[in-house]
Amino acid sequence: MVLKIKSAILNRSYFCSRKDRISLNISFKLFFNLFLFIFIVSGPRMHGQYAQDFNNANWSEGWQGDISNFKLSNNQLQLSAPAAGSSYIYRAYDMPKDSIEIFFYLKMGFAPSNDNYSKIYLIMDSPNENMANGYYLKVGENGSNDALMIYKVNNGVSTLLATGTLGTMSTDPSDVWLRCKIYRDGVWNIETNYTDGILLKSEINFQDPSLSLPPKSYFGIFANYTSTRADKFFYDDLIIRTIVRDSIAPYLASLEAIDDQKLDLFFSEPISENSAKVIGNYSITPGNVKPTSVSFSTSQPNKVSLLFNPNTFDSGTQYTIQISGLSDNSGNILNTSQDFVLTVRPDVGDLKITEVLTNPYSGGEDFVEIYNRSDKFLKLDGLVIKNSQKNEQKTLTTKSILFPEQYIAISKDTSFLIDTYGPPSDAHFLQGDLPSLNIDGANISILSFVNQTSITIDSFDYDVSMHNAFIDDTKGVSLEKIVIDGNTNDANNWQSAASSYHYATPGYRNSNFKNGNLPSSISFTPDITTISPNGDGIDDFVSFNYLLDKSGYLASVKVYDSEGAFLADLEQNTLLGTSGFLKWDGTLSNQERLRTGMYVIFSRLFHPDGDVLEFKHVIIMVN
Repeated sequence: MVLKIKSAILNRSYFCSRKDRISLNISFKLFFNLFLFIFIVSGPRMHGQYAQDFNNANWSEGWQGDISNFKLSNNQLQLSAPAAGSSYIYRAYDMPKDSIEIFFYLKMGFAPSNDNYSKIYLIMDSPNENMANGYYLKVGENGSNDALMIYKVNNGVSTLLATGTLGTMSTDPSDVWLRCKIYRDGVWNIETNYTDGILLKSEINFQDPSLSLPPKSYFGIFANYTSTRADKFFYDDLIIRTIVRDSIAPYLASLEAIDDQKLDLFFSEPISENSAKVIGNYSITPGNVKPTSVSFSTSQPNKVSLLFNPNTFDSGTQYTIQISGLSDNSGNILNTSQDFVLTVRPDVGDLKITEVLTNPYSGGEDFVEIYNRSDKFLKLDGLVIKNSQKNEQKTLTTKSILFPEQYIAISKDTSFLIDTYGPPSDAHFLQGDLPSLNIDGANISILSFVNQTSITIDSFDYDVSMHNAFIDDTKGVSLEKIVIDGNTNDANNWQSAASSYHYATPGYRNSNFKNGNLPSSISFTPDITTISPNGDGIDDFVSFNYLLDKSGYLASVKVYDSEGAFLADLEQNTLLGTSGFLKWDGTLSNQERLRTGMYVIFSRLFHPDGDVLEFKHVIIMVN
């Protein structure tokens, strides 16, 4: 039940914002503490009932042994011994009159061995193994076949009764969620999960006809370790209780849209085959669409696959599945609904690089921001971020989904970004490694794999000279893209983030964002006539938006003072497309800053076929 509550709260199909993640963590704590309160305090207490989540500083109450060699760490019990040796703690409990169920979590931060192993004393009539009768579980042996081993102790002599699947506990680290069900007739059923604790499956079954359960028993935790493993044992979520009938309905743990016609559903426990195969138990909206067939396998009884007609799902729509009448093997009925989307890998044009930081504050890390300009739900797992100049790349490993019109900032230290730049609660972040990026300039390319072929989604050759010339120190200052659909490698399309936004806007819309609306007829027009290029994000530059009758014009743009004296060439024979913009931030070509005053911008557009267009505009600059 603890696991069901925990998984139900923490499981999310979609990418969560910072605010969502905080709320989920708080919700889990509240539910877990409420569960323990109800489990231990309310109602008629059963003999032998005990629960410990190791969240309370008074965890050692009732425990005996080497308590000083253990501590609480991240809401788990952790071994913390001063040197090599062994440590043992135990506590007494009253044996339930009926059968007994023991649940717990064990983790060893290494591959166990004959020198570094753990014992869990499940049932013992004495805390001293050398003179006890009872049962314990051991993890750790030489070789690579480490598995759960169940021993019976008779007057201090141990005999191996059963072994789990070989190799399941040989990993580094090695952990397991485990539930032992022990019945009065000597039947044992041990359920395990070695990955996420959501669904425990039966692994070890045997019978001990000579089973004798003492009225009072001891539960114990034993660790044997070398000096380098003296703090690598962890234990959590201990529950000892009478086996009770399952009265809790299953829940939908996760859902995955495989393609445009198939859904895989994963539940918290095995589902009744008869109910799983009923097509009428499933419905998709919009459209009230029913599956054409249902697949269910007894080898994976918590999974149901639904097949629909081709092209039922597309990646631009959010769907809802309605499930009714589904039951577990105890007859508990599930009626639920869940939103889902079909995710696809990004293709050319789907993503744009919109912001980069390559000179972070001390203690911080670079970040790269990307934006989903498509109407598709994009999976980011496997996306490659590359510095082509260094031929260095990093691959994202994540289950995050980027929604349409959503930004996400990728950095090795997202917490630093949040603390430093104070983004809004709906900003999105992804913790991930980036290739090394030089401060002065480098290449950033976003690669994806479509049909097993690598394609470049977007690429940006940034340079420190793209920063606002009025900013003396670019440490901690990001470069922002102005028009998202504009040319990524057009220097005119990039600007330093505004000081009013703490010089960066990771994970949300840029401070210099412009929608790129163009005039409706042939023109070369400034979007504003007064600029104040002080880096505060308010009128820091003017954009000369142009719309032309054909491509191939060469632009020469000159700046004059109010007296008509020539100051500098802003553009010289710059090749233009049919539409776009040129940016001016109040500086000359040599990065000289102009003073407050009125300036005349004269633009001459020449086409090789002889056409000439001339424009003159007055721009007022206020520092």
